[in-house]
Amino acid sequence: LNQSLGSDIITDFRKGEDLIGLAPGLSFNQLSIASSSNQTLISVTGTNQLLAKLNGVPGTLSAGDFTQVTI
Repeated sequence: LNQSLGSDIITDFRKGEDLIGLAPGLSFNQLSIASSSNQTLISVTGTNQLLAKLNGVPGTLSAGDFTQVTI
């Protein structure tokens, strides 16, 4: 996920198998994670900038579901 590239729609995330990459400058502590219907919404705390919608994923994501990536 990258704040400067808009939001993503993720349709095939599998908890325990996949990881969500966080671009430099973005950390798990900066994220707000909320459930909405059959989606999980990931946004930036404070600005409410939507980073991703995960379809069919419950809102039980934790820090272990994310990893830092280099771009």
